[in-house]
Amino acid sequence: ILGRGLINPLRPWQLVTFATTCRAVHASMQGELCKLRELHEALRALCVKTGSSPSSMRNVSFLQLRSRGVDDADCKVFAQIIASGALAQLKELSLWGNRIGDPGLAALSEVLGKGALPRLRELWLDKNLIGNA
Repeated sequence: ILGRGLINPLRPWQLVTFATTCRAVHASMQGELCKLRELHEALRALCVKTGSSPSSMRNVSFLQLRSRGVDDADCKVFAQIIASGALAQLKELSLWGNRIGDPGLAALSEVLGKGALPRLRELWLDKNLIGNA
């Protein structure tokens, strides 16, 4: 429970700093630290691909990833980022003109259906591969 409040892939140092202050805490949180490290690396790879950075995603209300080559695998990473609560302030998300298919849409739909982006008002998914079998 304690670790869940500190796990933010946009600010991984919060959990690392906390966990390294006490050996017992560090040992008990080793699994979460490993997951966070993997998620942060996947986020960094996605950011390189989309020409952004993890720090540019902090506290944004509009995220423009239009025509950036985002595919299903990227959507799965993005869905994990959304599920972590790191983008809870997002109001508009543009994924227009990418290579998102049904698996990517399913990953996004699952987290959005759980209310992971409570402030989201607009989502653009036009010009993707959704429904193209």
